[in-house]
Amino acid sequence: MKKQDDWQNVKKSWMNGLIVICLPQIYIAAIQKELTFVLNQLYSTLFDQQNYTLAGVVNGIVYTSINELQISSLEHKQYVKRISLIFVVWFIGLFILAILLVQISNSRYDNLTELFNRNMFNYTLSRMKRSNIKYGIIMMDIDDFKQVNDNYGHLNGDIVLKRLGQIISKETTNEIKAYRYGGEEFIVLVEKPVLPYIKAISQRIRRHMEEQEWEFNKDLVLTISIGCAIGSGEDDVVKKADDNLYISKTNGKNQVTM
Repeated sequence: MKKQDDWQNVKKSWMNGLIVICLPQIYIAAIQKELTFVLNQLYSTLFDQQNYTLAGVVNGIVYTSINELQISSLEHKQYVKRISLIFVVWFIGLFILAILLVQISNSRYDNLTELFNRNMFNYTLSRMKRSNIKYGIIMMDIDDFKQVNDNYGHLNGDIVLKRLGQIISKETTNEIKAYRYGGEEFIVLVEKPVLPYIKAISQRIRRHMEEQEWEFNKDLVLTISIGCAIGSGEDDVVKKADDNLYISKTNGKNQVTM
């Protein structure tokens, strides 16, 4: 508004000066009117030019803002895509890890009895032999197990195997590890600190098995025969225990031989 007032004052000064200096009095009104029209046009042109300039500035600001918003939107989409990709990779990694853990678990444990399997026994045995530390083997076999499968079916046979696995598990510690060796045969590996109790452990397992009651036949008594041996290094302790197991079988079963 101040600029407009200043411009009006400038116009009046120019008109008054020109009229006084250059022209006779008779033409003052006409010339003043013409000058007013010309100066108004000039003022309008200048004002419009200012508006165009201002409009250009505003348009530039708006255009820049739109570009920045588009860039921000694109960056946001890229960020969301990266996060989604990271989540997918993380999920796939967890899935693969779960599969690997299941495979590792299956390679270490017997699915039925949940004891260590024979592969783990072979690994542990080789480690014990290399250490040259004295250790003991308890080898056991369910007496007349074939008759259980033949008379009561393999499902009940599995119940017997699982029950024996549970009985043996109760004896396990850091120094006593149990394995399903194959079929109805089980092995317990006893490390040096508890070797004095190897026969007591065997008798406890044998007695608990004999005391079990079976749902498929309340009168059925199932027993196990056990062979024990102690050795170290390259001693074939497993064969010694197996030989003693055979003695238990031939001498009437349901006993421990060492």
